[in-house]
Amino acid sequence: MRFSEIFDRNEYFIIAVCIFLIILTLCLKRKFPYSQIFIIFTLNFFLAASLDHILAGPPYDLYDIMDIPDFEVFDFIIYLFIYPLSGYLFMYFFDTWHHKGLQAVYYLLSASILTLGLEWFSNQFHIFVHNEWTYFHSFITYFLIYCLNVCVYFWMKRLYRV
Repeated sequence: MRFSEIFDRNEYFIIAVCIFLIILTLCLKRKFPYSQIFIIFTLNFFLAASLDHILAGPPYDLYDIMDIPDFEVFDFIIYLFIYPLSGYLFMYFFDTWHHKGLQAVYYLLSASILTLGLEWFSNQFHIFVHNEWTYFHSFITYFLIYCLNVCVYFWMKRLYRV
């Protein structure tokens, strides 16, 4: 793992997003026990790292992350903070609004569209550079990841009987 050769706007963008997500998360009332928060963070960390490794690396090379094709410090920061905090916020609001049935589907679709918009915005800072990847692929991926998060949410509720 190495540092980017040039510290530019995409690194500043990552730092700003991390600070924003940390402050937002800390301002919210804690809804889950620490053991569930650990599960949410771990799930989203490993989902992001695994999918990016498979899809962005050889042999597929569907997109690039940050400035260099190698794994760099800011890739790790994205996996450690942005994806887990985003997954936590997704579950937090899913739990807050008690989505069921068709409402849950609308929430999943809305979250996927919102995340797609955030990806487009982050692309303006060259966080991702699409090679063969499209926003349609991103939408489907986000939707499936959020579905998995909802499954884990209900598993945790059943496990912890909350």
